[in-house]
Amino acid sequence: MTEADGTPAPDLEVVATPTDPADGAAVTVTTDQDGAFVLSGLRPETEYSVVASTGDVDSEPVTVTTVAVGGTPVPLIIALPAAAVTPTTTPSPSTPVAQPVADGGTTTGGGGAGPLAYTGAEPTPALVAAGALVLLGGAVLTARGVRSRRRPAQQRD
Repeated sequence: MTEADGTPAPDLEVVATPTDPADGAAVTVTTDQDGAFVLSGLRPETEYSVVASTGDVDSEPVTVTTVAVGGTPVPLIIALPAAAVTPTTTPSPSTPVAQPVADGGTTTGGGGAGPLAYTGAEPTPALVAAGALVLLGGAVLTARGVRSRRRPAQQRD
């Protein structure tokens, strides 16, 4: 007896039931630590349906026919299917959550949460800095122009 991943399946119940009820009662055994089991007391040359069970998961039934008296028994390998996992759903919120937007600090949905944090995407600080640099550059150029006009007049004297 093995699990779906091939590891031994100890302490499982294995039931061999005759396919013809007139052939006798079912035989039940438990697997050992290696997943092995021996079905003793089966009638020779009789067809059985063999099922292994964990209590929660059953293997697919395997139909076997026992050998005649004096014959060599054939090993039977049964693999349990992987246990079905039922996914749990995450409950969705009953009221929509307000999503922030970059339109001057307002929110949708009437949340009234206030202005958004500064993200660097607002143009006002950048425009102010650019204007200050243009004015500073203009002042430097004007000062150089005035200075260069005065210099030739001073050099003539």
